[in-house]
Amino acid sequence: MEINSQLIIERLSLRMDLDRISFFKYQFLNQEHHHLLLALKPVSGLSTKTLKPIVELCLMDQENIT
Repeated sequence: MEINSQLIIERLSLRMDLDRISFFKYQFLNQEHHHLLLALKPVSGLSTKTLKPIVELCLMDQENIT
């Protein structure tokens, strides 16, 4: 399944006050790995316990992304 990074970015932007999003992939041991790095604006006030379910819901129809 191909990862739709634009869809992921749109979903996350609607639910969080993001400063930056970095989405990158690399090869390791002949496997492709995907990583998503989110930088929130400091005034958003979201805790890590709040962020995890939001991000999981936005990514539930995509491949595993760390």
